[in-house]
Amino acid sequence: MRHPGRVLSIKDPASGVPLLVGTSATDDGGILSPRKGDGYDVWPTTEGVIIAVKSPDIGMRATSEGALLNRSGKPISDSGAAVYASDVDLKWLGLRNLTDQALEKRFHNAIIAAADSEPAQRFARRLEAAQAAFSLGSFVEARGILTVALEDDPEEISRPDVKFLLAASELLSGNTEGASLLKGPWPDSQQRATQVWRGLYFISTGGHDAEAAHLLARDFTRLKNYPLPVSETILPGVAEEIGRYGSEEDLIALNEMPPGSPYQLATAFRELRMGKRDQAHAAFHKLATDKNPLVAEKALEQVTSLDLADGSISSAAAANALDSIIPMPVWQAGKRPYAFFRLTPIWHRPVERRPCRH
Repeated sequence: MRHPGRVLSIKDPASGVPLLVGTSATDDGGILSPRKGDGYDVWPTTEGVIIAVKSPDIGMRATSEGALLNRSGKPISDSGAAVYASDVDLKWLGLRNLTDQALEKRFHNAIIAAADSEPAQRFARRLEAAQAAFSLGSFVEARGILTVALEDDPEEISRPDVKFLLAASELLSGNTEGASLLKGPWPDSQQRATQVWRGLYFISTGGHDAEAAHLLARDFTRLKNYPLPVSETILPGVAEEIGRYGSEEDLIALNEMPPGSPYQLATAFRELRMGKRDQAHAAFHKLATDKNPLVAEKALEQVTSLDLADGSISSAAAANALDSIIPMPVWQAGKRPYAFFRLTPIWHRPVERRPCRH
């Protein structure tokens, strides 16, 4: 919880079951799906969390991060399965945090099941195949499977889960226009789980950077728990968006990030936003020679901008430096395209630049 409140202990007046209630001081939503644990149940809520205690050694106390369950005074080990305010995005997209091998096997089995399905089960099996492709990171294939399925059963497009999966697949396939459904509106009970995709949509369209950063910062942990092929596609761009445009509160989301230069780049942007100019400059300077050409380009761009602002280099030198990182058209270079170009995450818009000469 961003701003947890107190933990209360009461009894359910209907059943007499002891309840532990963790309150929230902000409107962050509740847990819409019931969950079962060892010695306790998590009840559905619209705000905060309610634990129905079945074992006398289960307790809960308020911490700075939220309500913490404990057994005989010791924190209960994290099972690794995150509990979100609403997991409707996980259900609609069919996301499962499995190994790469298990994800591939799931997709293989789903394709076979779809091919062998009876007409009455045809759309359901195809939907499962599209979800399996999405979890595997095959977004274009997921869109293709779902598009064919809807050609045969067009009435299914009225389902919110189908619309959401199709829009998300369009977004990660590079079709921003086809992803416009992600901006909503969605029912109140689904907004907490769908807002992260609204933020992703805003990144792709531009013009709503502060709002996008805020939406994504609130659910940065959710994205980290997506299947690896999905999170590796979207998380670097999300981290950079928060680092560039997030508020002071939003920037806290970047305290814990995966290793890798794309996340070091996001950290450098965060330091720059926090006024740590020298540290940011040093980080950008180091990343300017990174083996990831996309990271190196953005880092060199920032180093040049900071040096120009500090008067360390002239305008002409800055123009030459920026010219050197703008890809040369292949027909001028006379070399293979991949020597000069590297695709960014397909949903992430390129960095805007102003002409530096001419």
